[in-house]
Amino acid sequence: LLMFSDNQELMSGLTTLGANEEVTDATYKSLSLYTVKLYISKRVEDIKRYSDVKDVASLRWELYSKRQDEGELLPPTHSALNFHVKRANHVSLLWKRSVHDFIVSVPD
Repeated sequence: LLMFSDNQELMSGLTTLGANEEVTDATYKSLSLYTVKLYISKRVEDIKRYSDVKDVASLRWELYSKRQDEGELLPPTHSALNFHVKRANHVSLLWKRSVHDFIVSVPD
């Protein structure tokens, strides 16, 4: 996470999780890009080779067709990532609401 902290677009996607019940397109796009960056940061030679790839479907195809990666070495599909983003948003929403909605005042 620290290696991406200087990228405002990536960080905005993470900070907007749990802000609304629905995930916005901008948040999804940012988290998709974040996922791409995580997968290409595993190998130094991949950082330059795949730096122009912006979505998980394109990266899956590149990794499969060029390196014959399979299974757990490939990033999630669009549908799987969408599910995980919705789940992360829901968990973040619960945590954010629990902090604000359930504060119990203690009598003096």
